[in-house]
Amino acid sequence: MINNPKVARIIAVVVIAMLVITLAAALFGCSASQPSTSAPSTDPDSGLVVVAVAGLPKEAQQTLGLIDGKGDERYYTDDHDKSFRRIAADGGTADD
Repeated sequence: MINNPKVARIIAVVVIAMLVITLAAALFGCSASQPSTSAPSTDPDSGLVVVAVAGLPKEAQQTLGLIDGKGDERYYTDDHDKSFRRIAADGGTADD
């Protein structure tokens, strides 16, 4: 137990201040995990959250760049396309 009234008042003020701050944060929705921007929009068909490209990680932005540019040309050739069409036309049962 605290015998000094001055120390007891200081502790009481600190506890009350912490409660007020916690209550204010809860009432106003203050959270470290929430961005300070407006509410995200959702796709009406899928219900998924729409994210701006700038909000994506660097790797995802690079992947979107590859998709927009018709893929990574190092791995795609006409031979790949011809092989895929042959396998798809055969139902995937052709042996090479």
